[in-house]
This record gives sequence, structure tokens and C-alpha cells, in this order.
Amino acid sequence: PVMSVHFKNTTMLFLGILLSMTLAHAEKAYTEDRHAGIIVLDPGHGGNDIGARGSDNMTEKQVAMTFAGLMTERLKKTYKVFLTRKDDYQVDVFERPALANHLKADLFVSIHTGGSFRNQPKGISLFYYDNASNNAAAFENQTTHLAEPSSAIKAWGHNRPELVEKSRYLTELIRKRLTRADGKHQVSTSGAPLIVMSGADMPAVLIEIGYITNPLDAKDLNDETHLSNVARAICDAIDDFFSNKRRL
Repeated sequence: PVMSVHFKNTTMLFLGILLSMTLAHAEKAYTEDRHAGIIVLDPGHGGNDIGARGSDNMTEKQVAMTFAGLMTERLKKTYKVFLTRKDDYQVDVFERPALANHLKADLFVSIHTGGSFRNQPKGISLFYYDNASNNAAAFENQTTHLAEPSSAIKAWGHNRPELVEKSRYLTELIRKRLTRADGKHQVSTSGAPLIVMSGADMPAVLIEIGYITNPLDAKDLNDETHLSNVARAICDAIDDFFSNKRRL
């Protein structure tokens, strides 16, 4: 009987410890899941919509997909990451921010390359939504979707000025990180009335990671080491953004 009581007590103690560990693990998982940021990456173009094309037949849709994969590998360690497309197929420009809204994402990042009829333009361009902007740089890339005044989309910038400011702030964080990581590429930031961001109900940025129509930029866009360095800098800036999010 004494051994039976001892065995019973030991069993109860073991079960109690096991239950405590299980609850602690569940609470930790719940807390981490509850506080994980949701990021939607939008690899531009796809399918029949190839975007801009380089002189060596490299296409914007291919570069955007590759770069989204590099960003995903880094971001998924900390955040929940979703892509608007996972392969080479076309997604309607309105469906891209709609997916981010459906997922209640904390951030929307659209990935592109720059493109021009001339081969001189170069560098990395960062855009946040600005309905009032007539910045000429936004019109340089003929493959970028620009919001028309007659668009049925409600003017996001007019109704959610705090999102415009947060998006502008993120582009500045990215610019700083990219400038530190890669001094040879000029990095510009500007507002533009881009349709792909106009429907997003969260901070949103569009990144052109280099001009595919510029021979030197195109060479870098075909270099995975370079792309990895750029992806790391952008992901570091996203970490900075989430670290400061509560103070915004």
C-alpha cells in the first residue's frame, strides 16, 4: 500500500509537470502566433504579363519571383509570409492588395524591376502610395500600373493618411539599409499613384530592385549574391519597421 501511494504520487507529479510543460508550450506558441507580423510579398507581373525585358531576354517577372523567394527565406523565420503568386501565372492587379486585405496583413511589399525605353536610367527605386504625386520618376517604367483619375478605387491616400506616412517611413528605412549595404547603387524614394498599392489597407511599398534595361544593373539582377545582399538589407529594414511600429 505504501509503494502504491508513492507510485500514485509520483505519477501525479509527473503528469502535473507534463501538463505544465504542455500549457507553457501552448501559451508560448499562442503568444508568438498572436504577435507574429503578417507580410504579403507581391512578385510583380507573371504569366503573359512579363513586365520589362532586358537585352539578354531576362524578364521582370522572373527576377521578381526569384527575389520574392530570397526575401521569403529570411522573413519566414520571424513573420508569417504569403505571396500573391507562387509561380509563373498572371494575377490581376486589384487582386494583389485584396489578398493582403483578406489576410489582414501588417505589410504589403510589391517587388519589381525598373524598366525604360532608354538604357541610361539605373538604380533602386522605392515607392509609397501618393495619390497627389505627379513625380516623373513614377512614369519612367512603362510596365508600372498607375492609378487613373477615373479609377473606381477609393483614393487610399485621401482616407488613410497615417498609412501613407507609415509607408513613407518604411521606404526611408529601406533606403538607409540599402545605402549601408550597397554603396554602388543609387537609392531613391518617392510617392506615386500606383494602383497595386492604392487598395491596400496597411502600409505598402513598391520596390524596383534595379533597372533591367540598364546593362550594369541587369548584370547585378542576374547575380544571386547581389540579390541576396539586397534582400537582406530590405528584410533588416522590415525588422526595423516592426521594432518601431508601436511608436508610430
